[in-house]
Amino acid sequence: METKTFEQIYADMVNYIISHQDRLTDFNDGSAAASLVESVAREIAELYVRTRVGYSSYLRALPSSPFGFEAKTGAKAAASVRFRRGRPFSHASPIAEGCVVAAGSLLFSTVSPAVILAGQTESDEVVRRTAYPVYQNQALPQKRQLLR
Repeated sequence: METKTFEQIYADMVNYIISHQDRLTDFNDGSAAASLVESVAREIAELYVRTRVGYSSYLRALPSSPFGFEAKTGAKAAASVRFRRGRPFSHASPIAEGCVVAAGSLLFSTVSPAVILAGQTESDEVVRRTAYPVYQNQALPQKRQLLR
């Protein structure tokens, strides 16, 4: 659900009024027409925010509340991944937090920043399962590989 801002709503309303009649033309700051449109646009923007907050607050309860049971809390899968490079470098290689790794169709992301130290070829890091597709229009790689 898109939550429109006051500015978007106000601009849409002014554009609609101008394009559908030719009597109201003064929408400068402080004009009667602008004040009327601003007051309505502010109310609509407030309703957008209230609707969004209410929707977001109760969305998780919707599947279980009609049947009178509580949903169990979930846990993300975690694993250990070994980052490797072909040969030791004379400098450290940083691995950013949130770096996405694929294992078949599963996506994992690093939990904290990491580094392969100078003179080393590998580093073991903790990763967590991500719940979102990174590349929506591309098939995931079948081999384990670093996506970004």
